[in-house]
Amino acid sequence: MRLQRWNDALVALDRAIALDRNFDLALYNRGLVHAQLGNMAQARADMDAALELSHDQPHIFFQRALVRKRDGDLAGARDDYDRALELAPDYLEAQYNRAFVRKHLGDHAGALEDAENALRMAPEDPDAWIMKGNLHLLYGEFNDAIACFDRAISLHHDHANALYNRGLAYHMNYQPLQGCEDLRRSADLGSAQALDALKYFCAF
Repeated sequence: MRLQRWNDALVALDRAIALDRNFDLALYNRGLVHAQLGNMAQARADMDAALELSHDQPHIFFQRALVRKRDGDLAGARDDYDRALELAPDYLEAQYNRAFVRKHLGDHAGALEDAENALRMAPEDPDAWIMKGNLHLLYGEFNDAIACFDRAISLHHDHANALYNRGLAYHMNYQPLQGCEDLRRSADLGSAQALDALKYFCAF
């Protein structure tokens, strides 16, 4: 049913663009639909065309960055997040997602900078604390990682992902009792990855 709705939307957008090739909003929306359908080349082409017509729209750069990231073009995604943030410095989702690609591009300092900026914009967002914690974890800064996950859990006591990540951090920091407790709590909340980790680390 959902696939049919996406296909119906695609037909309507195709018609709108056939009537007006400079209909930037229709191009942008068709790009979103193609991305939902997994047609990444078409999604990228529509986002490119929309940006040629409206090159000052941060949300279009953001969506093209998501397409480029899904297509494995992390450097291109970072460049689009850069442009989105130049146009809209308080764009929290762009800040958050740029941290992800910077991390995978090996830019530790840049990723942490993005994480800290995201926290300045949304200090009560547990996911922003988890992101920062994962960056610390990636570089072996286990105590800093645990402190970030502590903060996320203080904001959302039953956050399965925060508990899972803190459980891993505890194990990497040679604190298996605390690690197994967190993994067990996360698994009880429905985390399949926590259940797998519990079996591996805790002989559960």
